[in-house]
Amino acid sequence: MADDEPKTISEHLEAWKEMEEVIGTASSDMCSFSKGYMARQAVFACLDCAPQNDSKSYAGFCYACSIHCHRDHQVEMLYTKRNFRCDCGTSLHQVCNLEEKEQGVRNAQNKYNHNYVGRYCSCDRPFPDEATPESKDYEMYQCIICEDWFHDAHLNEPLPAEFSEMACQGCISAHPFLSRYRLSRDITSDSNTSSHTTPTTSHSTPISHSLTGATQEVNGGKPSRKRSADNTATGTRDEPPAKRREISCKLEGESFTYDKACFFGSDFRGSLCRCDTCLELYQNHDITFITDESDTLDAYDAKTQELKQSQDSEMDEFLGTLSHEAQCEIARAIGGLQDVLGTMLARCVENTDLTPEQIRAQFNEMLEKRNAEK
Repeated sequence: MADDEPKTISEHLEAWKEMEEVIGTASSDMCSFSKGYMARQAVFACLDCAPQNDSKSYAGFCYACSIHCHRDHQVEMLYTKRNFRCDCGTSLHQVCNLEEKEQGVRNAQNKYNHNYVGRYCSCDRPFPDEATPESKDYEMYQCIICEDWFHDAHLNEPLPAEFSEMACQGCISAHPFLSRYRLSRDITSDSNTSSHTTPTTSHSTPISHSLTGATQEVNGGKPSRKRSADNTATGTRDEPPAKRREISCKLEGESFTYDKACFFGSDFRGSLCRCDTCLELYQNHDITFITDESDTLDAYDAKTQELKQSQDSEMDEFLGTLSHEAQCEIARAIGGLQDVLGTMLARCVENTDLTPEQIRAQFNEMLEKRNAEK
């Protein structure tokens, strides 16, 4: 397909289907701000409202605000982000049309990167990138740590045939112990013998342990004050340390200097060591979310599909209570709406200069005409 060739109707429908999957269970009419920092939600950014060169003014907003507050703006869909609270009407220089908020108060727990001004990857370029025609053939993958998106061509490691999650080079450099669990290694073995040769870099995370759990140490000897119930096979918290079963750590005695992107299998999070020292290690590195299997995109998608199936089931039950004539009328109405949508989409493909107002006006006109023909 030529670079300037417009999308086909099927391509538009596929894009809309993908957006629907990302939006998930988000409301189209209620701002998510009052829900606080949501575990995961679809996040959008406005390239018209956000200053391009001021990282302190980066901001994102929920699906409802993308519709009601930034309708005629250049909006970038960032897919999903974890632990995010809607910024619309707070740090943005715009009033939220859906919910009154105190302006100038930044959501301190939100984390931002250059995605919020429409740039991605280590190349710091938009996607798609009109300046680099070859980028149209790139695939994008989201890092599970920083949640930036990376071109497959710019990951400094070849993609395995199958994988579930990816951590970028920068995040592995900051948290090199995660390389212990990458697909090229045996993630189920507790062996301390490395099955690969790691390159030498300036990033090193030595791990030392006292296996009784009394004084476990990480990076210089900070004592651990935590205990994981998953790793306490016998005894209770009230028993003295001498009576507890010794804890085996998957990272004991290893020193990690890996600094390439890593790919992980579907069992990555379940395979992470949960001894006291490692739990404290995750906390010190501010990545405790990696032990949460509900944090994954797969879990987010599964939750969306579960809700959709529930809604479909409720609709089927409702339709089952109607007469045959009523069911036929509903089917006819749905078919008519699909015809109108198909015609409207075809017009948009043929005329890409249509404004949102013109599209809405033509859509309403076609609906009224079809209703009058009944």
